[in-house]
Amino acid sequence: MDNPYERLKDLTRGQRVDAARLKEFVGELGLPADAEARLQQMTPGSYTGIASELVGHLK
Repeated sequence: MDNPYERLKDLTRGQRVDAARLKEFVGELGLPADAEARLQQMTPGSYTGIASELVGHLK
């Protein structure tokens, strides 16, 4: 994928982006089906990134 950050920046600059538009954007990226499906299912409430790995060493 060429310039992913620039593409996202163009999408969001100066405008509000709702869930429907973000899903449309992800669908236009040309990602492999499994990667697209993971992104389509992601929400702010479900995404924790690598937080569990970062705190895992504290146990």
